[in-house]
Amino acid sequence: MKRRKFLILAGTGVVTLGVPFADCKAKVEIPSALSHPQNLSSLCDSATIRDIGKEWMTKSEEGSDAKKILNKLMGEGSTTTALKTPEEWQGWVDGKIKSDFETGKTAVIKGWVISETEARQCALYALQSK
Repeated sequence: MKRRKFLILAGTGVVTLGVPFADCKAKVEIPSALSHPQNLSSLCDSATIRDIGKEWMTKSEEGSDAKKILNKLMGEGSTTTALKTPEEWQGWVDGKIKSDFETGKTAVIKGWVISETEARQCALYALQSK
């Protein structure tokens, strides 16, 4: 076999082996304050939180894409880059939930009236606890 033909076949083999893994999604790093609905978890169990999250994913435009859910949760022009501690993250989330209720950004899912922020938190929780 000539060298040129060998290199072409070897290159094709490498590409062919990599194709099945080309669509693998990298794990999205999510602060725990965003992926665990602290306020809601004091009212219901983790199975209910997962169910709410799954239901939200079927009804929302972001579906089950963790990156889209996270981007929607964080919002445009977010000031979250300055948040360092879990307490700062939780304070930010609490403020966002309060704002959602004040502006009518709520949903009724599985009998619970929750903010869109909480719904997205439930969705992230459901995705991470598969």
